[in-house]
Formats: sequence, C-alpha cells, structure tokens
Amino acid sequence: DRYFEDLSTNYVIIDNFQASVDAVEHLLNRGHTRIGLVSYQSELIHFRNRIKGYKEALRKAGINSETKYIREVNYDSFEEEMKKAVRGLIFEDEVEAIFFCTNTLAIEGLKQIFSLGRKVPEEVDVVAFDQTIAYDFFRYTIPHVTQPIKEIGQEAVRILIDQINGETSGATQVCLRAKLEPHPADATKKG
Repeated sequence: DRYFEDLSTNYVIIDNFQASVDAVEHLLNRGHTRIGLVSYQSELIHFRNRIKGYKEALRKAGINSETKYIREVNYDSFEEEMKKAVRGLIFEDEVEAIFFCTNTLAIEGLKQIFSLGRKVPEEVDVVAFDQTIAYDFFRYTIPHVTQPIKEIGQEAVRILIDQINGETSGATQVCLRAKLEPHPADATKKG
C-alpha cells in the first residue's frame, strides 16, 4: 500500500487519501465533530496521505483541521506513546471519536480506551485502517478500511506478465479504491 515518490517503478496501491476521507466522513455522519487521529511518526507517503485525507474530510465539513487532534507515535515505543496519545485525546481534547491509521494502532488504542473505562462506541467511537482478525474479539464491530488484496495481487501479476512479455514500456502505476466496512445497521448512532 505504498510507493516511493522519487522512484519510477511499477506499483499497485490504494488511494490512502480517499480512504481516509471516507473513514472520517463516516464518523462525521455519526454526529462527531471532535475527531482525533493517531498515526505513526513517518514520512512514508501512505501515512502522509492518510493524514491529508483526515484533514480534507474535516475541512469539507467546515471543521478547522488544525493539528490539535493529531497524535503521531514512534514505532519503537508505540505502546507507551499510545497510552499518552489516547489519554490526551480523551481527557485533554475530549474527542468523541478516533481514527487509527493502522490496525496495530487501532488494537493498542482500543486497549487504552478500555483501560480508561470508556465504552466504544457510546463514549469514544473509532474507525481503523485495515482489517485484522483481532477485531473479532470485540463485542462491537470495529469499522475499518479494507484494502482490495485480491485485486492488488491480480493487478501486480498482470503488470509483471505484461512486462515479461514486453507489452509495456516504462512504469505502470495503478491506484485502486479501498472500501470502508462501516458500523452494522443496528449500531448506536450519536446525535
């Protein structure tokens, strides 16, 4: 789900920007206006695009998309930093919802939310980027962005075969749309 801007290579990616817009709009549609974001500290393009998508969704909704509700944690010490990030978003910023930019961050974030005695989605709503089987252990369906893994693989193989057969010149770059798996229809709606 990433590429390097300075390298002209073949790649198949998802539209991280639009997927993040969709995820944040989902929370906005549930009545939330104070929405936090947790990402890794990284200059990788997919993380930058997820943050840009978050800001764009808020901007389109007429909400100041300043960095107040954005927390970036260091990968090497993310458990301790997640504790501070989630605590700060909930107690200092009083966010109503949090968008986690990876499934790993979502799992750790949910652990922190529950350790603070908060209920999901009643007190803190969430949406995550990427699926994980760990979501099955929660009583509540975790809304998340899913990447079209099968299509990514098919496109990658098609590009490789075309290249082997000499049917392409230059880099082939494909951007696919991810899908948001929302709350179930019977989930509690705020507002």
